[in-house]
Amino acid sequence: MKSGSSALVLGATGGIGGETALALSRRCWKIRALSRAGRNAVDSQGWDGVKADALDRDSIVAAAEGVDAIVHAVNSPGYKIWATLVVPMIENSIAAAKASRARRSPPPLPASASGAKKS
Repeated sequence: MKSGSSALVLGATGGIGGETALALSRRCWKIRALSRAGRNAVDSQGWDGVKADALDRDSIVAAAEGVDAIVHAVNSPGYKIWATLVVPMIENSIAAAKASRARRSPPPLPASASGAKKS
């Protein structure tokens, strides 16, 4: 992996997105952390925080400009209404990947990479 790769992480303030962003940053990836609320939780990590909604295609496409990879780690609140919320969010992430020409896959992240303890 080349140093200086960048990833847009949708849902970076959530559990899966946050852990994925942390693991990638430990591997020298530059993180563009997207969250709907624009929380300041990413500030302490030195990540580039972006406020956007995964249901707003234009904002996701704009946030993805220039990144090497996109991590889709968002879901509908309460994991409900998949057909009307989750599918459009995934479609917006795919549109952003196509528009930004994000072609890299982040490296596989085993549980040990995120600091999770093995049972």
